[in-house]
Amino acid sequence: LEPGDVLGVYIEGVLGDRTQLPPVRLVDASGLPPAMGYPVPVRENGTVSLPFVEPIRVQGLSLLEAEATVRKAYTVDKEIIKPGRERIIVTLLQ
Repeated sequence: LEPGDVLGVYIEGVLGDRTQLPPVRLVDASGLPPAMGYPVPVRENGTVSLPFVEPIRVQGLSLLEAEATVRKAYTVDKEIIKPGRERIIVTLLQ
């Protein structure tokens, strides 16, 4: 991941309501695979800004690594969500 990318992020109960499905973007002209989640841009400093946690550095990470980093921020670092009960998805929108 790098600055200028836009992630699709879904964090049940935090960035997305438990009673609604996350937004989904199907294949379009960009050639990217389907993605889901709310758009969150990667800032010029390589971080993303998400509710209730400090900015999270994602520059240079894969999507799986970024998802694990977001999960850790919410379950371990801030203990906002109980580990094992989290529903967190990170995909690439653009």
